[in-house]
Amino acid sequence: MKLALAALNRAVHCRRPPQGLIFHTGRGVEYAAYCFRDRLRELGMVQSMNRRLNDNAHMESFFHSMKADAFHGR
Repeated sequence: MKLALAALNRAVHCRRPPQGLIFHTGRGVEYAAYCFRDRLRELGMVQSMNRRLNDNAHMESFFHSMKADAFHGR
């Protein structure tokens, strides 16, 4: 959670986005957290998330397999 907020704050500091910017993410817990959503609202950003349907399931499955093989040796 802290990392996502820190990255957002750094990006805002460096880029100075306009009010009404649409911030699009996946449905990760760090982006759905109240503190992250509140910070977007404070900055005047509109939050947008992927649909509940996992529309990139093939890629997530691939990365899970790759991680399991490369990092966990399974």
